[in-house]
Amino acid sequence: MLKGISFKAIFIGILIAMSSTLASSFILVLGSYFYAGWQGVPAQEEGSHFRTLIHTFPMMLLGIALGGLSTLFGGFITGWMAKQYEMKNTAVMGMLLTLTGIPFFAHYPIWYDVLGSLLTIFPAIFGGYLATLLFHRNPSPSVPA
Repeated sequence: MLKGISFKAIFIGILIAMSSTLASSFILVLGSYFYAGWQGVPAQEEGSHFRTLIHTFPMMLLGIALGGLSTLFGGFITGWMAKQYEMKNTAVMGMLLTLTGIPFFAHYPIWYDVLGSLLTIFPAIFGGYLATLLFHRNPSPSVPA
């Protein structure tokens, strides 16, 4: 059952996906504060303005898109490092990454949580698939023989 699983590749892929998500979120938050300043929002109201802005539909979609790209990158690194059973390793990475997001589900609408979960597993697997294509390896079957 664990044959073909590269725990090192999965761990590094998760680490890369989470750190790039945090970095892109930081840039998003920083941009929101600058946006508030450009709009002439008084300094004492910037916090409430930010909380309102970050929960708007476009900002949530941007957050999901950045998270999906980060996961794709993490899946690519996992697939590249695994060298065999790339799809299996990236699927495990995507599932574990989804599990790490469960504690944050109560903070956003349900559609955001469902879409965010779907855009964790599939981009991870697609990133692993891209790694196999780029390095000219045949994608290994997901279940070892």
